[in-house]
Amino acid sequence: MAGLQYPTLDLFYYYIKEGLGITSEKTKHFDEYWANLQAENNSKTNPIEFDIPDAHGDFSSILMRQNFGDSNCFYLDCSQDILIPHDSPKLITRLKDKLKLPKLPKDNNLCLGYTWIISGWLDDEDDLNQSLAKGLYKELVGAEWRHTREGKFLGARVIEAWRSYLEWEAPELGSHVLIIFYPDEKAFARASDESMIKIWMSLLFYRHKIWYSYEQSRHNKEKIRNNFNQIIPHLERHNQYTLEELRESLETNQRTLTTYSIDLNAIGIHEHSLNTNLDNYNAVIKQFISTANDGCLINKFWTNDLKFLEEFGRIAKVKYKRQLEKDYATLTPGLAVLTGLTETIRGLIEVRQAEIDRQQNITIAIVGLGLSASSAAVGISATQVYQPGDNQRISWQEGLGYSLAPAIVIGISLILVGTKDWCTKFQKLKQAKSTKLISSEKD
Repeated sequence: MAGLQYPTLDLFYYYIKEGLGITSEKTKHFDEYWANLQAENNSKTNPIEFDIPDAHGDFSSILMRQNFGDSNCFYLDCSQDILIPHDSPKLITRLKDKLKLPKLPKDNNLCLGYTWIISGWLDDEDDLNQSLAKGLYKELVGAEWRHTREGKFLGARVIEAWRSYLEWEAPELGSHVLIIFYPDEKAFARASDESMIKIWMSLLFYRHKIWYSYEQSRHNKEKIRNNFNQIIPHLERHNQYTLEELRESLETNQRTLTTYSIDLNAIGIHEHSLNTNLDNYNAVIKQFISTANDGCLINKFWTNDLKFLEEFGRIAKVKYKRQLEKDYATLTPGLAVLTGLTETIRGLIEVRQAEIDRQQNITIAIVGLGLSASSAAVGISATQVYQPGDNQRISWQEGLGYSLAPAIVIGISLILVGTKDWCTKFQKLKQAKSTKLISSEKD
């Protein structure tokens, strides 16, 4: 019977374990997951190897946790010495059920992503291989693939399949699958060597890091756009705002300015991370090609065509890298706009406050004049009293002048002080607006 001999299912699951804002509380469930795997298999070693008896054929499993600096990889492998016929792809679910995928809390975004590899050996017709590959993918992922690339590795046909809206976008979580049909058992054994597994592990790690950086930068860009667009409708109405409304607007703009700065900085960090991991990915590709070519020396009929792996490096450079560079350059001037807007609102608040202070000073001056006038009336009456010595009376006009003079001087002084303060703050506002205009022209 034709079909896939010795079906094997590998899972490469990557997660972040260190970084800014990442605490042991957020990563502890990964440690607990690994501790539970060790406890279930009564082993403290790494990797863990064990067999599971089964009526249809024993399962062989390998569990391993590999460190990649700030990230870790869970490598889970399960295989069975049976044959999966072309018309029975559902048997792959028996292997999947033996692998316990780590679950993430809803508010945890530390998962970088994961890739499945389905492998085994057969030598059937290509059309049957395609049909079997489609059936295995659908059973494993739960939906049909949308995009594929194909290549050759140690004489095996390799189908890379995934689901995403556009072909070059990051795949949906859990939908990235490599299906490898080796031509014979010898090629399968060579590809299952630990050194080859380590290369696959590194290659897929850098690929998921690149996808992660790109996807996270999309979230940061969306947040920047949404926050900035909420402010735009209010730009032309600030002159109509009351003092209290201006203060609320200033507080809102300061929060937006802070989040804008954080998200813009995050895009810069993701750009740097993407560039670094792209260089690492291309370096591993060279190592992969060299190792694969060495393997082909064992059998002259084995061939390699790994352009489908190199194609991802080209896409990452043309699409992801350029997009992040463009986003950072385009969004940076917005930071200056928000800064200038915040300073303008602060200047308007100072002007409005100065106007209120001036009105209060005028009111105080008027009250002072009223009090002085009352005192003047009393003073005028006093002028009608004979003065000792020369028995001369002070005229009522002179008494009024003497009485009102201090009040008039005090009132005018208060008005001048208030006016001077208002003019000073008005000049500051004009200077702020001028600076913002010059900055906009330069941009």
